[in-house]
Order: sequence, then structure tokens, then C-alpha cells
Amino acid sequence: MGYALWLVPVERERRALARLMAFRPSYRRKTGSRSYPIFAPHITLVRFSGPSLPSLGHVVPPDATETPVSFETMRVGDNYLGALSITISKSRELMDLHDDIVNRLEAMYQIETKSRRFPHLSLFYVDEADERQRLGNELIQTGRVQRGANDEGLLLTYDPGDKTLKPMDGFTVGEIWLMDCTSRVVGDWEVKEKWILPSSERPPSRYGITPLPPPSRTKWWRNLFGKGWWRTAD
Repeated sequence: MGYALWLVPVERERRALARLMAFRPSYRRKTGSRSYPIFAPHITLVRFSGPSLPSLGHVVPPDATETPVSFETMRVGDNYLGALSITISKSRELMDLHDDIVNRLEAMYQIETKSRRFPHLSLFYVDEADERQRLGNELIQTGRVQRGANDEGLLLTYDPGDKTLKPMDGFTVGEIWLMDCTSRVVGDWEVKEKWILPSSERPPSRYGITPLPPPSRTKWWRNLFGKGWWRTAD
């Protein structure tokens, strides 16, 4: 896979997403599987090859600040690294940050970059195709993945039984990580450098304590099968 730049949530939201990523379905997976490695929740900004690595101080725009992003749909993929992810809305702020960094990488370091399905939030890496599908099913059935109000966006929560928790409809990008992903083993991936984005009048936390009213069961199943918010690989 080479090297990558990751957009990482601010710490509180990163911890909340990490707890969601600790979810394991009720069925038994194969012994010795490489599925479900532990990694930080992230949006891959770009991927590239060496041999020289960029300095984040050179490629991050000087006016870059924390950037809010919103969830759109859940996607069950057809390969290990794309097993289950959340599609992110293409806001102007996010796309401008992407374009600025890509332009700097190419101009300063002559690095040829790749952006695979940008932007999406990686949550689970799963080897077995049938298990990816069952994982998606159980995330929905247990209420950890929900459709947003008025059929818009997506909501995630690590504990649907705790009504004091407001499901997340997105998060704030607070850090950029330079990652060494050259190993085939996810657990061996290494953070080479971190860049903390300054706050710019951060909006109220997207992970609060106000519960949302549960949707009606009729509307829930109509959303599930009629609105296309849950997609499998093309």
C-alpha cells in the first residue's frame, strides 16, 4: 500500500469511533483470520509511494484548521481494506483541503498521489465476504448504524442502549497523520508524523448527551430498503 496521509478525528470523537470499531458480531469467524485488526478511524486523504517522505509542515496549508465532516452512507465493500466504510459528504472545506495538499505534494516532492474513493471513513477490515455482509447487517440491526433525521445522512453510536448518548452524524478532523503502510500486516503500520490542526471556533461537539427519538419501525425499514443509504460494492 505504500505511504498515506490520514485525516483523523479530534480525540474525543476518535475514542467514540474506536469503541464502535471494537464491535464484533455474534457469529463465530474463522480461526486465524486476519480480520478485525485494530487501527485508528481515519479518512485516507492520499496514498503514494516513496522513496522520500514529505514533511507535513511543508504540505499542510498554513491556514488549515479543524474541519467538520458529515456521514452519508454505509458501504459494504468487496475486499479486505474496503470491507466496511462510511461515505463522507464532499463539503467545500474538505475538498479544498484535499486539493491543496495534493497540489503541494506534487509540486514540492514530485509525488504521484492516489485518492481511492475519497472521502470515506474506514471502520473495519474483514477478509471474508460473507462476514462483511453479516457485519453490516448486525450494525444496523443493533442500532449502531441508523439513518439520520428526515432521511438525511447517517448516525453512528457505539452503545445504542444508552439513551444519554447522541449518535454521531459526523466528526471534526483534528489531526493529519503521515502513515507508513508498507507492511501487509495492519498492526505493523506506523505513524511517522502527526500534525495538529488548530481550532477555528469549533462547533458544538457532534458527540453529546442529548438522545434522539427512536424512528418508527415502519419508517426504519422503509429507509433501510427504499432509500439506498446502505450500499454494497459496485
